[in-house]
Amino acid sequence: MRRREDDVLAQFCRALAILDERPATIVDRPDRASADGHGCDAMIERNGTVHAIEHATIDSFPHQRLDDARLDRVLQPIVDSIGHDYPALSIRIIIPTYAVGTGTHWDKLATTFHRACVAALGARVSGQDRVQIHPPGLFPIRIHSRDGLMPGCYIVRIDVDRLEKRRVDVIAATIVRKQHQLSRYRKDGLPTMLLLDFDDLANANAHVVASAFAEAGDRVGPVDIDEVWLADLTERPAWFYPVKLGPRRYPDLSEFRAFFEAQYRLNKAPW
Repeated sequence: MRRREDDVLAQFCRALAILDERPATIVDRPDRASADGHGCDAMIERNGTVHAIEHATIDSFPHQRLDDARLDRVLQPIVDSIGHDYPALSIRIIIPTYAVGTGTHWDKLATTFHRACVAALGARVSGQDRVQIHPPGLFPIRIHSRDGLMPGCYIVRIDVDRLEKRRVDVIAATIVRKQHQLSRYRKDGLPTMLLLDFDDLANANAHVVASAFAEAGDRVGPVDIDEVWLADLTERPAWFYPVKLGPRRYPDLSEFRAFFEAQYRLNKAPW
């Protein structure tokens, strides 16, 4: 996790330097210098002013990384194989969150999942097809496939307890925790920043996470952090978006769109 934090903060400084047309530099790492580890994650000098910054990863639902690890081990090899066998199709295989759980025979689950998906794709009859299946002993599966547009095969998870609410819960808890961590720096008169990074390509994009932040901010009350930014790690290099600048917040933030356009031009991202 430290390697990820270091990488995101370094990319953030490079992006700020390009967008501000002035260097942005990490000048201190208080959390690693203090004996108790209670300092902020970094001090960044930007436009001649030192900012205290906290970094946090944002999951779309609780225990997502454990769920990710199980999917990577059990189902991802199958999904990769299906994508290889159907190179002209854009395929989304939609399954419940926590579909690969404990107390199940993972090899048998994987075999049943593979056979069911291949059979459904083999029976498709149109350029765009949607089918729902529930193989015996398995979980419900929805398969969306279409010809040509952005070919590839991906897993999408549906949170049975409402994915959007879960994401807001995660962000609200993060805001409260990071406000407390940064409060000492605000008392000392330093501007504070929170950098929220996400990499859940299947379930979130910058607008989705920004909307969740806005709802979470309303829930926790005034957000006592001067600036809040998103780091979209589904892009390479990461793209950054402001969602709070002083008293202004997404969606009433023209800079959100401006940063998207600037990074699009800079990175020449394909559509």
